[in-house]
Amino acid sequence: AKISQLAASMSVNLNLTGKLTKEEWTALSLEYDVFINTTRFDNMPISVIEALALGMPVVSTDVGGIPFLLTNENTALLVKDGDDQAMITAVKRLLSTPELVIKLGENGRNLVNEFDFEHVKERWFHILGGSNNRDLQ
Repeated sequence: AKISQLAASMSVNLNLTGKLTKEEWTALSLEYDVFINTTRFDNMPISVIEALALGMPVVSTDVGGIPFLLTNENTALLVKDGDDQAMITAVKRLLSTPELVIKLGENGRNLVNEFDFEHVKERWFHILGGSNNRDLQ
C-alpha cells in the first residue's frame, strides 16, 4: 500500500501485478520495451533469462552471479548495485538507442539458446568422454 501511495503522490503509473504465471508474465512483457532487474543478490535470475529469451534488452545490477551470466554492453547493460543514477542513465540510453536495443535483444536471445537442453546435453557428452557415452540419453 505504501508503494502505491508513493507512486500516486509522484504521479507515477505503477502496476503491481503480484505473482504471475509464466503465461501471464509472457503476455504482460509484450507491453514493455526494457527489462529492469534491480536485485541486490541473485545467482541465476530466472526472470532475467526469461526476458532474454523474449528478446528484451536487460538492464541489471551486477551482483551475485549476474556478471558471470551477462556481459556488459553485449548481452545486457550492467550497473553497480545502489547506483540509481547509473540505472537511470542505462535505461534512458536504451530508450534512445534503437540499435543497442536490437544488439542486446539478439545477443541475449543467442545466450539463452545456449541453455537449451540439446546444447547442454552435447556439452555433458563432451565432458563425459565424447560420443562413446551417447547411450546415456
